[in-house]
Amino acid sequence: SNIEPQDVQNALNIITTTSPSYPLLANIEGTIEFLHSAKGKKELSELVSNIFALIRNLKQIPNIDVYCDNNDITKILVKILNVSGFDLSNLLFDKYNIEDELANEKSVLFVTGIGTTKAKFKKLEKALIDV
Repeated sequence: SNIEPQDVQNALNIITTTSPSYPLLANIEGTIEFLHSAKGKKELSELVSNIFALIRNLKQIPNIDVYCDNNDITKILVKILNVSGFDLSNLLFDKYNIEDELANEKSVLFVTGIGTTKAKFKKLEKALIDV
């Protein structure tokens, strides 16, 4: 059976709104306040240090390429010679319990944030070197 576009629009109109989501706005404001606090700045600084340490250590491994020259250093793209991104993603998940953000034929994308501890960076580094 065919569905009329107007029927879809009518259904969407029931559940959507143009009003802002106040819980979402409150969360964003809280995040901004945290990032401007001494604790937030310290955690952000530690995150950046951990990212640079991971990149520096991985770039020393001959068969690993790390791409991080973008506007968001929290996103790290990794390619391992002769290993597809899909295979790397599956291996990291199955053997090391590490989940990536996105994989393709050639590489795997990792997204980091304040919740990414130094121990998690070390675990990822060790797993990539093992592979």
